Amino acid sequence: MKRMVWIDTNIIIRFITADHSSMTPEVARLMKKAEDGQIRLKIPSMIIAECCWVLQSNPYRFSPSDIAGVLTAFIAADGVDMDEKNVILDALDLYSRTSVDFVDAYLSAHANANGADTVVTFNAKDFRKMKSDFKRPDEV
Repeated sequence: MKRMVWIDTNIIIRFITADHSSMTPEVARLMKKAEDGQIRLKIPSMIIAECCWVLQSNPYRFSPSDIAGVLTAFIAADGVDMDEKNVILDALDLYSRTSVDFVDAYLSAHANANGADTVVTFNAKDFRKMKSDFKRPDEV
């Protein structure tokens, strides 16, 4: 059985941005091991949320569509496993198309994937963009 290693946000950020002279090559070697089948890289869902936040902030300022593109490609790479992969991919798609916060896109995708009747929120503006079924607390 291949060794499973969990990766942190900073590993993904270094790989995507290639902005650190010593860390970037180290991450590239780690990715090569995963691609060659020596190890499996495991990503918890929460790490993707943090990656979105980091990549949209200074100094990177990636757009939601660019973030969704690079993270989707990373998740699809050989040797990478992901918690809730289909939910995360759906959330990244919503995030890209609607420019809502990733966490709201995740909640919508998670609720849809798990058969929720509705999402309770005060954030009607964003949930309307995603065409999600939502209600205010008093409406439940």
